[in-house]
Amino acid sequence: MKGNNTITVPNGNYTARISVLKALGNAFDPTHWEAWTSPVIAVQR
Repeated sequence: MKGNNTITVPNGNYTARISVLKALGNAFDPTHWEAWTSPVIAVQR
């Protein structure tokens, strides 16, 4: 999803990276962010 739009991606291997700002964190301070990268997701239609 990008906004309210769905995006179709071509076949391949992908990862999702999710970043979350800590409670009361400063968005301009990189140490106030938590990040997680998913395992590889295979898309095959």
